[in-house]
Amino acid sequence: MQILSNKASLKIGIEEKWENSLRKLRSTLYYSPLQLFAWYKFIQLTFPESFVIYDDEYDFYYIVQVLKTRLGYYGWIRHAPVNVRQFNKAPIEYISSRINLIHKACTVKSSSKYSMLCKRISWINVQFRALCPREYRHILCRTPRFTDVVTSIFTAKNIFYSMAHEYDFERTIIVDLTTNLDVSSTTKRYYKKGLKKGLKLIESSDPNPLYNLLLQTARRKGYSEWGKSYLINKYKTLSARNNARIFYVKYKNRVIYGAIYIGDKNYIVYDHGGGDSNFLYLNPAYFLHFSVMQKLKEQGYKFFDLGGIGSESPKHPLFKNSRIKYRFGGQVYQYIHTWDTPIKRLSWIKYYIYTYARNKRLGWYN
Repeated sequence: MQILSNKASLKIGIEEKWENSLRKLRSTLYYSPLQLFAWYKFIQLTFPESFVIYDDEYDFYYIVQVLKTRLGYYGWIRHAPVNVRQFNKAPIEYISSRINLIHKACTVKSSSKYSMLCKRISWINVQFRALCPREYRHILCRTPRFTDVVTSIFTAKNIFYSMAHEYDFERTIIVDLTTNLDVSSTTKRYYKKGLKKGLKLIESSDPNPLYNLLLQTARRKGYSEWGKSYLINKYKTLSARNNARIFYVKYKNRVIYGAIYIGDKNYIVYDHGGGDSNFLYLNPAYFLHFSVMQKLKEQGYKFFDLGGIGSESPKHPLFKNSRIKYRFGGQVYQYIHTWDTPIKRLSWIKYYIYTYARNKRLGWYN
């Protein structure tokens, strides 16, 4: 395991090596656009303190996105790639060995300047892109009880099974675009209604209207947006490598809904979307996604990921969004739970208690 600085990751040939390491995953559901070199370029541009941990045993790159909270800095590894054969052979051993090595990479005393990249962070959230094995569902895939976490605080050394990740979308709905699209009658009805009303789908290279729509949606639903530079950096960086597309719904020459999709022809994900509050009665979200699905199918795309589904609790802020996604067909897939590895244990315990109490108060748990 080796930590790479931002400059090290820009060496000649690193991009080709990085993409080759994902070659075997691309045709599987273990693949994610968040594993791409282009995604790292976006993260590095937007969050300059982020870095990469290189797993030399399996030739994978783990992108550590460094974020700041009121409780300090932490690292976030999203959709970390896995060696499918080794994971299926021994899931628990594989996951624990990778997390232990990630922990070691950030805690071992070294004179290397790269080890200093870990000095600021207090813990790392690790989310592997691994389908949940049915026989290990009770260990790897369920949300743990509070007592499980308390026990792990006193017994585990580097790995903690956390309840604090209700936003991490460990379940998602994936539509196989190589087969017939089997959407609900509600989706078909709203789509036909949109056609009659004159709704039109357009593709654009301008992310500015999308940001305005996202801002309206955030204000309407009461959550904060990442910011305009976040969206623009994401689109420009990923679209330069053909890994991002923006689609809008127009009504009477006015953009009323939009979304950004990231990925490639093997696998594309609905990443972010929003709409004009004045035109939600036209149900433009249904029109947009179904139109995009049909277009991608015609263009030879294979898998369409609806971007994750959250908790089944009606109190969860993403409950309504998740319920809508079920109406586009596809199959629900469960990925393994998010794990934490503390770099500074006391800081992690404070973070866990705060996050758990907040989520419990908001009703995010069933």
